[in-house]
Amino acid sequence: MEDEHLYFCIIPLLKRHAAQVKLLVKSDDAEEKGIYRSKYAGNSSASDRSRIGNHATKADIDFYFRLEDESYNSTDLNLKIEELLSEYEKYLQQGRFSDLFQRLARSNFRSRFHLKEKDRQYIQEKGMDTIRSHARDFVRTRLAPAQIPNDGKQTPMRGHPVFLAQHATGCCCRGCLYKWHRIPQGVQLTQNQQDYVVDVLMTWIEKENIGK
Repeated sequence: MEDEHLYFCIIPLLKRHAAQVKLLVKSDDAEEKGIYRSKYAGNSSASDRSRIGNHATKADIDFYFRLEDESYNSTDLNLKIEELLSEYEKYLQQGRFSDLFQRLARSNFRSRFHLKEKDRQYIQEKGMDTIRSHARDFVRTRLAPAQIPNDGKQTPMRGHPVFLAQHATGCCCRGCLYKWHRIPQGVQLTQNQQDYVVDVLMTWIEKENIGK
Protein backbone atom coordinates (compact mmCIF):
# COMPACT_ATOMS: atom_id res chain seq x y z
CA MET A 1 0.00 0.00 0.00
CA GLU A 2 1.07 3.57 -0.61
CA ASP A 3 2.25 5.71 2.30
CA GLU A 4 -0.48 8.19 3.08
CA HIS A 5 -1.64 10.05 6.17
CA LEU A 6 -4.87 8.09 6.18
CA TYR A 7 -5.87 5.50 3.61
CA PHE A 8 -8.77 3.11 3.27
CA CYS A 9 -9.53 -0.09 1.41
CA ILE A 10 -13.26 -0.16 1.99
CA ILE A 11 -15.65 -2.97 1.35
CA PRO A 12 -18.95 -1.07 1.05
CA LEU A 13 -19.71 -0.34 4.69
CA LEU A 14 -22.76 1.63 5.69
CA LYS A 15 -23.42 3.68 8.79
CA ARG A 16 -25.48 0.94 10.37
CA HIS A 17 -22.23 -1.07 10.57
CA ALA A 18 -20.12 1.81 11.82
CA ALA A 19 -21.53 1.50 15.31
CA GLN A 20 -20.01 -1.99 15.44
CA VAL A 21 -16.45 -0.83 14.78
CA LYS A 22 -14.24 -2.43 17.39
CA LEU A 23 -11.61 -0.67 19.47
CA LEU A 24 -8.45 -0.35 17.46
CA VAL A 25 -5.74 -2.96 17.88
CA LYS A 26 -2.31 -3.21 16.35
CA SER A 27 -1.79 -5.80 13.67
CA ASP A 28 1.14 -8.08 14.55
CA ASP A 29 2.68 -7.88 11.10
CA ALA A 30 2.28 -4.12 10.86
CA GLU A 31 3.10 -2.89 14.37
CA GLU A 32 6.54 -1.61 13.48
CA LYS A 33 5.17 0.24 10.46
CA GLY A 34 2.59 2.15 12.47
CA ILE A 35 -0.28 0.52 10.58
CA TYR A 36 -3.37 -0.12 12.62
CA ARG A 37 -6.43 -2.14 11.88
CA SER A 38 -10.11 -1.91 12.70
CA LYS A 39 -12.68 -4.65 12.29
CA TYR A 40 -16.47 -4.51 12.22
CA ALA A 41 -18.85 -7.32 13.07
CA GLY A 42 -19.93 -8.11 9.50
CA ASN A 43 -18.27 -10.70 7.29
CA SER A 44 -16.62 -9.82 4.00
CA SER A 45 -16.60 -12.15 1.03
CA ALA A 46 -13.46 -13.82 -0.27
CA SER A 47 -13.62 -11.76 -3.46
CA ASP A 48 -13.87 -8.55 -1.43
CA ARG A 49 -10.90 -9.51 0.71
CA SER A 50 -8.79 -10.42 -2.31
CA ARG A 51 -9.34 -6.95 -3.74
CA ILE A 52 -7.92 -5.18 -0.72
CA GLY A 53 -4.47 -6.71 -0.63
CA ASN A 54 -2.51 -9.43 1.12
CA HIS A 55 -2.35 -7.74 4.50
CA ALA A 56 -6.13 -7.34 4.64
CA THR A 57 -6.69 -10.89 3.42
CA LYS A 58 -4.33 -12.33 6.00
CA ALA A 59 -5.81 -10.32 8.86
CA ASP A 60 -9.40 -10.77 7.59
CA ILE A 61 -10.20 -7.13 8.20
CA ASP A 62 -12.08 -4.46 6.34
CA PHE A 63 -9.66 -1.59 6.01
CA TYR A 64 -6.21 -0.35 6.93
CA PHE A 65 -5.08 3.12 7.85
CA ARG A 66 -1.76 4.69 8.76
CA LEU A 67 -1.25 7.16 11.57
CA GLU A 68 1.54 9.71 11.34
CA ASP A 69 0.28 11.46 14.46
CA GLU A 70 0.75 8.91 17.24
CA SER A 71 -1.10 11.18 19.69
CA TYR A 72 -4.43 9.82 18.43
CA ASN A 73 -6.05 7.40 20.84
CA SER A 74 -8.42 4.56 20.02
CA THR A 75 -11.59 6.47 20.90
CA ASP A 76 -10.68 9.53 18.81
CA LEU A 77 -9.73 7.39 15.85
CA ASN A 78 -12.89 5.32 15.99
CA LEU A 79 -14.91 8.54 15.93
CA LYS A 80 -12.97 9.64 12.85
CA ILE A 81 -13.59 6.30 11.17
CA GLU A 82 -17.31 6.50 11.94
CA GLU A 83 -17.40 10.01 10.46
CA LEU A 84 -15.69 8.83 7.28
CA LEU A 85 -17.99 5.83 6.97
CA SER A 86 -20.98 8.14 7.36
CA GLU A 87 -19.74 10.29 4.50
CA TYR A 88 -19.07 7.16 2.45
CA GLU A 89 -22.63 5.98 3.07
CA LYS A 90 -24.01 9.28 1.81
CA TYR A 91 -21.90 8.92 -1.32
CA LEU A 92 -23.18 5.39 -1.91
CA GLN A 93 -26.80 6.30 -1.30
CA GLN A 94 -26.70 9.27 -3.65
CA GLY A 95 -25.43 7.02 -6.42
CA ARG A 96 -27.85 4.27 -5.50
CA PHE A 97 -30.89 6.53 -5.88
CA SER A 98 -29.67 8.85 -8.63
CA ASP A 99 -32.08 7.48 -11.25
CA LEU A 100 -34.99 7.73 -8.84
CA PHE A 101 -34.22 11.34 -7.93
CA GLN A 102 -33.88 12.26 -11.59
CA ARG A 103 -37.36 10.88 -12.27
CA LEU A 104 -38.78 12.64 -9.22
CA ALA A 105 -37.24 15.93 -10.35
CA ARG A 106 -39.32 15.75 -13.53
CA SER A 107 -42.54 15.64 -11.51
CA ASN A 108 -44.01 19.08 -10.83
CA PHE A 109 -45.77 17.73 -7.75
CA ARG A 110 -42.86 15.81 -6.20
CA SER A 111 -40.26 18.49 -6.91
CA ARG A 112 -42.22 21.20 -5.12
CA PHE A 113 -41.49 19.71 -1.69
CA HIS A 114 -38.53 21.15 0.21
CA LEU A 115 -37.43 21.42 3.81
CA LYS A 116 -38.27 24.73 5.45
CA GLU A 117 -36.11 26.50 8.01
CA LYS A 118 -38.17 25.14 10.91
CA ASP A 119 -37.64 21.63 9.54
CA ARG A 120 -33.87 22.15 9.50
CA GLN A 121 -33.98 23.50 13.03
CA TYR A 122 -35.90 20.42 14.11
CA ILE A 123 -33.29 18.19 12.46
CA GLN A 124 -30.51 20.14 14.15
CA GLU A 125 -32.18 19.76 17.55
CA LYS A 126 -33.04 16.08 17.24
CA GLY A 127 -30.14 14.79 15.15
CA MET A 128 -30.23 12.51 12.13
CA ASP A 129 -30.31 9.31 14.18
CA THR A 130 -33.58 10.40 15.80
CA ILE A 131 -35.03 11.46 12.45
CA ARG A 132 -34.14 8.03 11.03
CA SER A 133 -35.84 6.40 14.01
CA HIS A 134 -38.97 8.46 13.33
CA ALA A 135 -38.84 7.45 9.67
CA ARG A 136 -38.67 3.77 10.61
CA ASP A 137 -41.68 4.18 12.90
CA PHE A 138 -43.74 6.03 10.27
CA VAL A 139 -42.93 3.46 7.61
CA ARG A 140 -43.69 0.53 9.91
CA THR A 141 -47.03 1.88 11.15
CA ARG A 142 -48.36 3.92 8.21
CA LEU A 143 -46.90 2.23 5.13
CA ALA A 144 -45.94 -1.36 5.90
CA PRO A 145 -49.35 -2.95 6.64
CA ALA A 146 -50.94 -4.91 3.80
CA GLN A 147 -54.28 -3.15 4.23
CA ILE A 148 -54.42 0.55 5.12
CA PRO A 149 -58.00 1.89 5.41
CA ASN A 150 -57.01 5.50 4.72
CA ASP A 151 -54.33 4.76 2.14
CA GLY A 152 -53.61 7.91 0.20
CA LYS A 153 -54.40 10.15 3.15
CA GLN A 154 -52.18 8.77 5.90
CA THR A 155 -49.24 11.14 5.38
CA PRO A 156 -49.66 14.82 6.35
CA MET A 157 -48.30 17.49 4.02
CA ARG A 158 -46.39 19.17 6.83
CA GLY A 159 -45.39 18.80 10.46
CA HIS A 160 -42.29 16.60 10.19
CA PRO A 161 -39.30 16.39 7.81
CA VAL A 162 -40.13 12.74 7.13
CA PHE A 163 -43.64 13.64 5.93
CA LEU A 164 -42.16 16.05 3.38
CA ALA A 165 -39.64 13.41 2.32
CA GLN A 166 -42.41 10.86 1.84
CA HIS A 167 -44.32 13.12 -0.55
CA ALA A 168 -41.14 14.24 -2.33
CA THR A 169 -40.01 10.66 -2.97
CA GLY A 170 -43.32 8.94 -3.69
CA CYS A 171 -43.30 7.04 -0.39
CA CYS A 172 -46.42 8.65 1.06
CA CYS A 173 -48.91 5.83 0.40
CA ARG A 174 -48.96 2.35 -1.07
CA GLY A 175 -50.35 3.60 -4.37
CA CYS A 176 -47.45 6.03 -4.82
CA LEU A 177 -45.00 3.45 -3.53
CA TYR A 178 -46.05 1.14 -6.35
CA LYS A 179 -46.03 3.89 -8.98
CA TRP A 180 -42.55 5.18 -8.15
CA HIS A 181 -40.81 2.15 -6.64
CA ARG A 182 -42.77 -0.81 -8.03
CA ILE A 183 -43.39 -2.22 -4.56
CA PRO A 184 -46.67 -4.19 -4.80
CA GLN A 185 -49.79 -3.14 -2.97
CA GLY A 186 -51.90 -5.41 -0.77
CA VAL A 187 -49.02 -7.23 0.92
CA GLN A 188 -47.07 -6.49 4.08
CA LEU A 189 -43.76 -4.76 3.40
CA THR A 190 -40.78 -6.94 4.20
CA GLN A 191 -38.09 -5.63 6.51
CA ASN A 192 -35.80 -5.15 3.51
CA GLN A 193 -38.47 -3.10 1.76
CA GLN A 194 -39.00 -0.99 4.86
CA ASP A 195 -35.25 -0.41 5.14
CA TYR A 196 -35.16 0.60 1.47
CA VAL A 197 -37.92 3.18 1.97
CA VAL A 198 -36.20 4.59 5.05
CA ASP A 199 -32.92 4.89 3.12
CA VAL A 200 -34.72 6.76 0.31
CA LEU A 201 -36.32 9.15 2.80
CA MET A 202 -33.11 9.82 4.71
CA THR A 203 -31.12 10.37 1.52
CA TRP A 204 -33.63 13.02 0.42
CA ILE A 205 -33.60 14.66 3.86
CA GLU A 206 -29.80 14.78 3.98
CA LYS A 207 -29.59 16.23 0.47
CA GLU A 208 -32.15 18.89 1.38
CA ASN A 209 -30.60 19.66 4.74
CA ILE A 210 -27.11 20.13 3.29
CA GLY A 211 -28.09 21.70 -0.02
CA LYS A 212 -29.85 24.79 1.29
